[in-house]
Amino acid sequence: MSLKQLPAKKIELIISDNGIGYNSNEINEGLGTKLVRIYVKQLKGKLDEIIQKGTGYKLVF
Repeated sequence: MSLKQLPAKKIELIISDNGIGYNSNEINEGLGTKLVRIYVKQLKGKLDEIIQKGTGYKLVF
């Protein structure tokens, strides 16, 4: 996990793990995914998936 301030008073939060990940061709609508999407919407942010071993997301708000 990392957190840093970007220009224009934005914040970048990167969260990832080194688990088995998930298949990006499948629809992922588990509880964790739903919570992340709700959080991003509340912050009026942007969510990007990080392609790596495991699961990773970059959130800019």
